[in-house]
Amino acid sequence: MKITDISLKHRVAVTVLTVSAAVLGWFGLTQLDVDYLPEITYPMVKVHIWWRGATPEEIETNIAEPIEQAMATVDHLDYLDSSSIEGMYTLLVNFRYGTDVDVAYQDVMAIMGRVNPQLPPDMDPPMVMKADPSQLPVLEVTLASDRRSLVWLRDWAENWLVERLSTVQGTAGAEVVGGLKREIRVHLDPRTPERLRHLPGPRGRGASRRQPPDLRRPGHGPDARDHRSHNGRVREPRRNPRYRDPPGKGRCSGLCPGCRHG
Repeated sequence: MKITDISLKHRVAVTVLTVSAAVLGWFGLTQLDVDYLPEITYPMVKVHIWWRGATPEEIETNIAEPIEQAMATVDHLDYLDSSSIEGMYTLLVNFRYGTDVDVAYQDVMAIMGRVNPQLPPDMDPPMVMKADPSQLPVLEVTLASDRRSLVWLRDWAENWLVERLSTVQGTAGAEVVGGLKREIRVHLDPRTPERLRHLPGPRGRGASRRQPPDLRRPGHGPDARDHRSHNGRVREPRRNPRYRDPPGKGRCSGLCPGCRHG
């Protein structure tokens, strides 16, 4: 072969050319700028809708169909990609390459504004965003345990793990997805409204049915108790067996209703 014959006859020249190419390549590699997160614009707009407690079939019928029928009329549309899972609907609106993403985003927002009256009123407001690769997570951690529940794992991740990951230098943020959130259900006795009517109310009258006492459960631990607060007035507090004189050797603290001592 001609190339082989020339290389064998001019071995010194071939060696010099090879070394020169290697040196130039190494120099160019060391001087090359590297961008770990280059600016890449995808002609895509994402739509996320949360409808808590809804089944995939309900989401498909009440959310996916009206939105996708209206979204099919947007200009420069390439294709739609959607998914319906329990409690959440996701729609990826893909446009043709070369489409201005800002214009496409405004078109999607306008369509969502027209479709919104047809959507279920108890769902969360739709979240529309442009596709941005820089917002993708660089690290994903999966938590699993045979001894701890999903509620405990999520609570531990939100209150302990996220705080420590956020302190790492260069970390923009951390987000927890999945697990179960602790829920408290209060089951009232059917006779409770009747009993609440006889509680002392303002000016000595019974409590109004329109304004029932405030029932609260603060805290999340096992020691959390039910607290019931009600606005009222005690005319003769000293007859109450739980009454105690205010501090200061029996002097009035100025906190009693209509007090003029303070």
